[in-house]
Amino acid sequence: MEEFNYDVSFIYGPRVDLLSNHSRKYLIEFYERFGEDWALVHTEHKMDPFTWFAYVRNFRTEWRIKIWGWENRPVLLADHTYNEQDKKVYLHFESNKFDVHLNWLIKAKQFASDTGADLIIESKFDNRLKSTIQTGSHITIIGKMNNRQERDQYIQANGVYSMYFIGRKDIQSKAQNWWESDGIFENHGKHYKSFDHPVDWVSIPDEQLFESILGL
Repeated sequence: MEEFNYDVSFIYGPRVDLLSNHSRKYLIEFYERFGEDWALVHTEHKMDPFTWFAYVRNFRTEWRIKIWGWENRPVLLADHTYNEQDKKVYLHFESNKFDVHLNWLIKAKQFASDTGADLIIESKFDNRLKSTIQTGSHITIIGKMNNRQERDQYIQANGVYSMYFIGRKDIQSKAQNWWESDGIFENHGKHYKSFDHPVDWVSIPDEQLFESILGL
């Protein structure tokens, strides 16, 4: 039987690429840390070889992804827990205020220290930030990309593990108002405002968006 190969990344949400014919069909389970346990958020059934699936939630959380195959019975082929240490994490800063970018960069330095991640930070104020504060070897600051295609090509070329947009996105069209709750529930007790923001960003200042989106 062919060796099982796969790839897991967290670009625009958790994504699984199935890269082999090990099984004719696959089952993918997405779990989220819930207290001291794991809560099942989503299950994707009957996945074919050489296909992929991405879950739509974009803000940072502690994910666990299980991939099941079939060898005369269900077999757990992979069990991946989110871990940023020694991996590249891309932070896209989006604000028209330099002071906000600077505040986020200061927090990003602490984030890199706490997680052991190597950060790539996209900012329209890249040169000004570089001349204002020393970031060390674990943070790379780059200029604003022209479009998503350019950003995606950079992310792929540099082997980025996870990516997060630090800014304010639409919170209405992605909330779906599940069960008239003014937000979303995903199979457990946590309530989120939308798939891009865990809380209503109207209630928090720009400086706190960093902690909110990264779950700090």
